[in-house]
Amino acid sequence: MEAQFKDFRERAVALMDQLDGLRQRHKTLPATDPDFTVAMSGATLALYNEVSRDLDSLWERWLKVMEIWEQAQWRIRAGSGLGVKPTEEARKLLGGGEIDELVRQSSSCKQRLDRLNLGHEQAREHLKAAREELAAIQSALSKGTGVLLPSDPQHGEIEAAEQALAEAERMIAADPIGADASIVHTRRELSALSGRPDGRPA
Repeated sequence: MEAQFKDFRERAVALMDQLDGLRQRHKTLPATDPDFTVAMSGATLALYNEVSRDLDSLWERWLKVMEIWEQAQWRIRAGSGLGVKPTEEARKLLGGGEIDELVRQSSSCKQRLDRLNLGHEQAREHLKAAREELAAIQSALSKGTGVLLPSDPQHGEIEAAEQALAEAERMIAADPIGADASIVHTRRELSALSGRPDGRPA
């Protein structure tokens, strides 16, 4: 029983340290990440606020875990006498703790913070790739000139892709998550366009 109690305590303390670190990282992220030069907006702000709510909820649940720990500690001490029941109650509390689930959910918060940290870099990388794909399609459709006439049947789709990528580039500073989603959508459309069996690049 003592070993189980010690393991519970060590895991609870480790979880506290992890949550403290994540909360501090979340709080300082806009100031410490040099890519955040303007206030967050759109999907990026929504994700940031979502992580904030989840971390607050995890902290409240961690406090409940510590309450279970204190109850278990009291019951273990009470069980050192003639009565066996308090120790069994303590064992049940320790076995029914939420630590595993809290650790899993804290890992989800970390992954989303990583996504926020890398959002600008990923959006810029995907934008570069999208423009390269667009240029390749334009070159193939225009037979190397890179220029499509308004009368060309693909002109509207190419123009829409160019506009979507330009708008995504403007979004990146404040909303890299939203910009990246738009870029990914545009790349899917370009992929579908390039795969059509009518002379476009495969």
